[in-house]
Amino acid sequence: MIWNGGGPSACFQTASRARAQAWLSQQPQIAIVARDRGGAYALAAAKAVPHAVQVADRWHLMENASRAFLDAVRKSMRQIRSAIGAMTINPALLSARCTAGGS
Repeated sequence: MIWNGGGPSACFQTASRARAQAWLSQQPQIAIVARDRGGAYALAAAKAVPHAVQVADRWHLMENASRAFLDAVRKSMRQIRSAIGAMTINPALLSARCTAGGS
């Protein structure tokens, strides 16, 4: 995704690095490039618009955060089961709103 001031300018979902670089080279006004962690787009943006700031796109940020959270929960399941005293965990217990203490 290429962000150009007021909104996105272009979105390359399956473009090659060369195609992205060629398009970016014709857009010197580009200031922000939102991209995945792949090196191909990073290199294309760095070569074509070296002044542009490169940022992670929202989808990949959420995907990475979700994966890290699930990995942490999986690694801690033994301790979680021990803390609540059950081998089977009701998922509602993991997301139930705490009402103790007023809120």
